[in-house]
Amino acid sequence: MTMQKKPFKNTSPIDVSRLVLPTSFPKLPDRWQAQGRLISAKTTGQNLFQSIYAPKDSEFKKGLWVIHGFQEHLGRYFHFPHYLKESFDYIVGIDHQGHGRSGGTRGHIEKFDFYAEDQAQVLTQTMDELNHAGISTEIHGLGHSMGGLVLLRLLTLFPHLGFRRVTLSGPALGIKAKVPLWKKSLGMILNTVWGSFQVPFQVEADHLSHDPKVRTAVLNDQLMNQIASARFYQSFVDTIESTQRDLLTTQTPIQVMIALEDEIVDIEAIDHFFSHAKVKELRVLHYKGMYHEVFNEINKERAFQDLIQWTSQHSSHSFDKSV
Repeated sequence: MTMQKKPFKNTSPIDVSRLVLPTSFPKLPDRWQAQGRLISAKTTGQNLFQSIYAPKDSEFKKGLWVIHGFQEHLGRYFHFPHYLKESFDYIVGIDHQGHGRSGGTRGHIEKFDFYAEDQAQVLTQTMDELNHAGISTEIHGLGHSMGGLVLLRLLTLFPHLGFRRVTLSGPALGIKAKVPLWKKSLGMILNTVWGSFQVPFQVEADHLSHDPKVRTAVLNDQLMNQIASARFYQSFVDTIESTQRDLLTTQTPIQVMIALEDEIVDIEAIDHFFSHAKVKELRVLHYKGMYHEVFNEINKERAFQDLIQWTSQHSSHSFDKSV
């Protein structure tokens, strides 16, 4: 991050020693640095940890706002600057409440749309700070898995945020694993009488990527959640169902990335949803031989190239598109 302009307040270097990255993944490019800060959420008062990755001499003209999935955190996107190269001036996002370095009960939220409200709050503050510093910027969105659902909620609830283009990676519009009826019934009861009750809940690491080093990193990452509350789960399911029922209408161009070997989200539900959506410009990509995390796969370069190509269309800033 540039020290001359200092558009963001109260930031400090991120302690990257706490990040558990796959040993095969690259670190930040030499010119880049990682900054972080805490911002109080208006929804609950919990501290939200914001990560800002940018070159030291960044002009902040074009940014990528990343919304991570359930259990994970922004530290798992530490390799993005390497693969995106000069396509973005900065990469930024927050850890959801109850995730990563943000405050809150692990894996718990009282209302799913609080995630979207938190994103809107911090994104608005970030854009205001850049504008106050005299920087005109365009912002693109990337939402992965549950983060994809949150990004869809943002487009519906806060259409004024002004994303130039968005990409959804395996958006959680349906869960592939079927939950037994007795578990559903128990969850509904607990949601009513003890919503913050937590149970072990961990996505199968073997279903995230074919890269064994990704699986090892996930299993050893102490910032990854391994529990979820009854209230979170019920609100999550309710939001998926309501989102599926409502017809998405947006002027924001959307790119959807679907891994054909995804064992976590229901890819048929994703295809069905977007076949009925009214989107000004829509591109749906299918990736053969990939699991849920296309940006963490062995052949992840293809996904990064597609992201670069999509966000470069109609952009007011031109960059080298090579990966």
